[in-house]
Amino acid sequence: SSDVCSSDLSSAGIGCFNRFETYVGIDNQYSEYFITNLAPTEDSWRNGNDREVVCVLTTDDLATSGSARGSRR
Repeated sequence: SSDVCSSDLSSAGIGCFNRFETYVGIDNQYSEYFITNLAPTEDSWRNGNDREVVCVLTTDDLATSGSARGSRR
């Protein structure tokens, strides 16, 4: 369906949190990484041209490089 309400988009990032520990290898509350997401706007969802939620990991350490996958950091 092309119908979406703002609560659907607001909760889109729950999937990112649910996948965090499996991806990084440690519970997010003990990790140096912060998780956020990029989700479609209500307009782009309605138009059907944007249905992807992207999970993004960040850190306070600007010198961090490489993948967070399996890092247990």
